Amino acid sequence: MKEPKTRQEIESRAAWWIVRMRSPDFSPNEREELMAWRRHPDHEKAFRLALDTWGQLGKAAQAPRRKTTATRQPNLHATLQTPPARSPAVNGWAHAGSRSGKKAGWLGYAAAAALLLVAMWPGLQAANPFPMDRADHRTSYGEIRAVTLPDGSRVRLNTRTVIALRFSDSERRVELLEGEADFTVVAEPDRKRPFIVEAGQGQARALGTRFVVRRVGESLQFTALHHSIEVTTPSVDAKEPERVVLHPGEVVHVDPMAHLSPVEKPSQREIVPWERGRLVFDRVPFSQVIDEINRYRVERIVITNDDLAKRRVSAVFHLDDLDHVIDMAAEELQATVVPVPPYYTLLY
Repeated sequence: MKEPKTRQEIESRAAWWIVRMRSPDFSPNEREELMAWRRHPDHEKAFRLALDTWGQLGKAAQAPRRKTTATRQPNLHATLQTPPARSPAVNGWAHAGSRSGKKAGWLGYAAAAALLLVAMWPGLQAANPFPMDRADHRTSYGEIRAVTLPDGSRVRLNTRTVIALRFSDSERRVELLEGEADFTVVAEPDRKRPFIVEAGQGQARALGTRFVVRRVGESLQFTALHHSIEVTTPSVDAKEPERVVLHPGEVVHVDPMAHLSPVEKPSQREIVPWERGRLVFDRVPFSQVIDEINRYRVERIVITNDDLAKRRVSAVFHLDDLDHVIDMAAEELQATVVPVPPYYTLLY
């Protein structure tokens, strides 16, 4: 096993040892190896901190499971039936699949906790980790903000969104570094400067007035709202660039290899739901729901059970009440909820 060198590697190894020493097959040789590893003062410090954090997790796990407060929002409703296509419950769940794996085994929980130990160190909790030197406008967790650009065009930035402006005499270029942005473009009188939004392996050229670009991790999506946009990707593997013109209500995705997906036309409810203060999910894995909701929250929700993560759900949540997802997960998906203040909530 490679000896850890950096602080992060040492902390990761300490978390690994905490989990390993609780395994039923933890051997005497491993115990001696652990004792030798702990002789280094940095290793011992990391080990004691990991052990203390594990103890706090254990205490939290003994707390009663969080329950839905039925009187908190009496207008909310959830159904346990298999969801009909495109009919999610408002601020509630409709889910499919068995309830096996309701609780993670102890070792599964331990492994998840070990990963949390690595993630919980100070310095990894920056509210917005994107590089400041490249950003002209940005939003933090849960923030949605409108910005007027130098040419009078407007852009509405969703949560955790970062853009950089590259305006010149020949073009109006905006780089979307991360997040989701709704652009409303003003046509210039001489029409000499095209309006272009660049995002990773794709870019959109405005042929009309309004469109949305989403870039989250390796996921890249373009949506035309009013009039049309031209979406292009660079040449890959000596092939010609790919190009498509989107008309209102049409969506295209770009994969990590810069290939365009077939054009889709989702329901109106699924197009830019955050503009209406909602998040809409239709028969998607629960892990995808949590990934999206985590973009709006400083406190992270972590699923520690694969069966729970794979459960397909349909739901609609209001952006001003995303804490409700935890209550509904406990009530409708029968998940166990373990708060780990101040940054995490475990679901398993």
